[in-house]
Amino acid sequence: GQWLATGGCHNRVCLRDLHAEQDLNVGLHHEPVKSVAVLRNDLILSGSWDKTLRLWKSNQQTAVQTIHLPERVYAMDVKENRVVVATAGQRILAFNVDAMQHSP
Repeated sequence: GQWLATGGCHNRVCLRDLHAEQDLNVGLHHEPVKSVAVLRNDLILSGSWDKTLRLWKSNQQTAVQTIHLPERVYAMDVKENRVVVATAGQRILAFNVDAMQHSP
């Protein structure tokens, strides 16, 4: 695709337009962003050392949803409608992406 989602030690979630070579700030975490995934419907999911998963719309700079986790996010993967998150404390958590998108 044309877009690449990124995160890092700057605490920001960004979209990189590969054609224009420009970055669009999507949102902010309170600590480094460890994992980012692009979902369908222009949604972006990010996991951070601030112990949260945040769901973003690419055209808004505030999170659509924030899920508080028991520990820092070390890794995250999305397959179909499931997201699996590995956190500090050797925890593995699973979430239904469709349910996340429809929760307040």
